[in-house]
Amino acid sequence: MAPSVWKLVLEQFNDTLMRILLATAVVSFVLALYDGAEGDEVRATAVVEPFVIYLILIVNVVTKVWQESNAEKALEAL
Repeated sequence: MAPSVWKLVLEQFNDTLMRILLATAVVSFVLALYDGAEGDEVRATAVVEPFVIYLILIVNVVTKVWQESNAEKALEAL
């Protein structure tokens, strides 16, 4: 039986690189908010970097889950 989609998604974050990217995105977002707190407004350009990192993480997870589920289906077909 194939693992659930949520289990596959959570397994993707066991990778060290994924954890580093996630931590980097969080730190970048916090720094963007901190810079905005000093000037009393958060500039849209300050949150672009964390947004792009989150987008890369999401695309990476979706791609890996899709490949893993296709591999499981192919294995079951054999």
